[in-house]
Amino acid sequence: LSAAPRRLFDTVVKMIDQQGDEVPAAEFIHAARRNKMLRAVDRWVIGATLEFCRKQAVDCVFVKLSHESVLDDTLLEWLKRQVEASGVSPGQICFQVSEEDVTQYLKQTRTLAEQLKNLGFSFAVEHFGIGRDPMRILSQTPMQYLKIDGSLMQSLATNPRLQDRVRDFIKAADKRKVQTIAERVEDANTMAVLFQLGAAYMQGHYLQEA
Repeated sequence: LSAAPRRLFDTVVKMIDQQGDEVPAAEFIHAARRNKMLRAVDRWVIGATLEFCRKQAVDCVFVKLSHESVLDDTLLEWLKRQVEASGVSPGQICFQVSEEDVTQYLKQTRTLAEQLKNLGFSFAVEHFGIGRDPMRILSQTPMQYLKIDGSLMQSLATNPRLQDRVRDFIKAADKRKVQTIAERVEDANTMAVLFQLGAAYMQGHYLQEA
């Protein structure tokens, strides 16, 4: 949700078991990680996202990339072929990597982010602000969006020290012309505080759309 008239979406991966029940993402993603299948999951999601963008009028869809994709030297060539075949504008896709993975694979992430930008895609760091040195990640990673971790939103409305912390993140991002997105905003009071702090966008069940 934002004052700017843009249609932004975030991908959510779900799986249905043989009984028709929804399997929590944490369960099958953990299994995919254990069996080194995250790259395959990422590529399936990218393909589904391109099809969604082809059929819907959207400004930007955020797509998660695992560490396997960050380390995958074949991703860029595969991605170029998929985009050309779909006819979707690269500007409609923003790839996002978690702060945890960026911290562990900073050099590879920087290279990938620069390559994606050269192809016309956007790049974001998600779950930002809970690692050892978030400001280092912000200063050394080329990105267009910064998604501030939802755990920092839970007591934001009543915690001045937490407000100062989030404000510092937003100011630092603004200096680099990086737009900020607050994750998991669940109530009007938190939303009001984020407006005061200068967050560009917010997402969460309370808002329904990102």
